[in-house]
This record gives sequence, structure tokens and C-alpha cells, in this order.
Amino acid sequence: PGARYHSQCRHCKGRLMRFMKYCPWCRRKVDQPWDVAPFPEFCGQCGWSVDSEFWSTCPWCEHDLRA
Repeated sequence: PGARYHSQCRHCKGRLMRFMKYCPWCRRKVDQPWDVAPFPEFCGQCGWSVDSEFWSTCPWCEHDLRA
């Protein structure tokens, strides 16, 4: 199967796979936090989806979720 693209780069409109930090087409940083559908909460520091019942720190930025 081919690559599973999830969204587009806001700079060059190149297609992005989920969780990419940089666009492979224009090499710019991807600014958007990715939404991980099963997780109901968002990290207060980086904005990524998290599950504070499972994690005590954000797996993306290491922010303390219990603070």
C-alpha cells in the first residue's frame, strides 16, 4: 500500500504523514499539533493530544501533566 497522508503543509501544500515535525517537500517546521483521536485531552504546553490517565508527562514535550 502507498503512503497514508493525513494533511498538507501550510507553506507549500505538500502532503504530510501524521506526526511529521518537518515537511519533506519544503523542509519547514510543521507548526500544528497533531490530533490523536482516541485521546480526549490536550497538553497545556504543546497542545498535542494526551491521555493523563496513562501518562504522567506529555510524550511530545515532557511537560508534567499532573501539575
